[in-house]
Amino acid sequence: MRIKVRFISLLTAVLLVPVSLSMSGNSVAADGPSFAIFNTNLSNNIGLAACAADTTKACIESVTVDGVQLTYTSSITSATHTVGGGLYSQPCRFVDTEGTTCQFPYMVINPKSSTMPMGEVTVRFRRPMDDAATSRFGSTIVNGTLVSFTPAEKGSGDVASVTARPAELQIGSTGFCVGFSVAIDTCTISETATRKVSNQVNVLLLPGFRSSVVPPDVKDPTCSPTVLDASSCIVTIYDKDSLGGWVDTNASVFGLASTDRFTGAAQLKVAAPHYKLPDYETSRTANACPHVPTICAGVPAGSWGYTETTTLKNPDAAKELNLAYFRMFMSSGFLMNSFGLKPAEANAKTLSVKRTMGAESTMPQTTYTPSATGLLVDSQGIGFSAPVMSVSRVLPVKRGKTVTAAAIIKAAGVTAASKFGMATVQVNTKAGMGRVGKNYRFNKAGEVSVTVKYKSSKTTSGTRILKVQVG
Repeated sequence: MRIKVRFISLLTAVLLVPVSLSMSGNSVAADGPSFAIFNTNLSNNIGLAACAADTTKACIESVTVDGVQLTYTSSITSATHTVGGGLYSQPCRFVDTEGTTCQFPYMVINPKSSTMPMGEVTVRFRRPMDDAATSRFGSTIVNGTLVSFTPAEKGSGDVASVTARPAELQIGSTGFCVGFSVAIDTCTISETATRKVSNQVNVLLLPGFRSSVVPPDVKDPTCSPTVLDASSCIVTIYDKDSLGGWVDTNASVFGLASTDRFTGAAQLKVAAPHYKLPDYETSRTANACPHVPTICAGVPAGSWGYTETTTLKNPDAAKELNLAYFRMFMSSGFLMNSFGLKPAEANAKTLSVKRTMGAESTMPQTTYTPSATGLLVDSQGIGFSAPVMSVSRVLPVKRGKTVTAAAIIKAAGVTAASKFGMATVQVNTKAGMGRVGKNYRFNKAGEVSVTVKYKSSKTTSGTRILKVQVG
């Protein structure tokens, strides 16, 4: 493929994004490294801003790039970096608290120049200064490679800190379909990437991971949904024990983490082009003089402009697959609440990681690393275009051995709902499951679906399907 472009002056490409410049916070004229803030115009964006003395909403305490703290400025002209996105509000609660309004920031951090390198970014973000239990930053999702995360919660520290490095993002979408997107299900992603970015970090901070206790959706009557997200008024229920959890990926688009109501799986939908951006090389030749030889004689080459020719480096090479990673760190409390596991008990047989597109599911290469505080799940080689990554419980049992009801209920991830009423286990007799006193026995080898009925709130009931692997 060859593309020829004639030019006399420098051509500059500019990506237009629907944002506005933030003027709040302690702005100063910036002579050195600095950042300006842009906000999306979504109706539930209450305004991403730098912290000031009288700021009570969540705000940016500081941004540091490659060891240098950037000065906040309201002047986009003088800023060397930009922080775009918003501080969004949405109704939320924990399982045992009343509903309130949560604030969660999303930030796209990058140099103004697309060619300026950026190695490591640390953003420090202050939580909302009120007494609500959910006014905290307990988890983060990062487009890039997470280095460290310190959560923020009343009584233990008011400022969350995220340190991350850019990853190469293969991009085949535009507008609100890049990075974090509530409209990921409607995004159009090209089969082959149209551009790539390696000097950008996207950070989403949340009160925590979704609770495994999933009652029926309840809408906050005081809330108005956004144009892009009709579900923005549904009260989201977080797990208060998920403090310190995080996800990172180099997929170019990602949605909100969720919990499957029926299986209890922790999920994140991601999207990106199927193939990487091809490698091109550009050559430049001087245009010939369009005048008679007597005029052209002695005039330096290039005086009449240049012709650029862009050529595919290897036109015979097969397209290169765009393969991504997905890493998820779960705190010990979240792991026990959601899957009934201690970190050292998690492996491919007890905690399944899947990549699902429609009816097709595959299991990517995954490692499980337990620690004193939780479990890191690391999956590599994930293909696209828009799979759902899920982490779900599998209860392995030996054929003929008895299993207690408590073990099944704990594995199903609904122990936290016991405060609303007792959960019950349904016997799947067709699959060889039977009752032995107060316990259960599985007499046929293979996969068995076990139904657990539980109270998901004081007034509602839920159904959870647990996968039991009998061997």
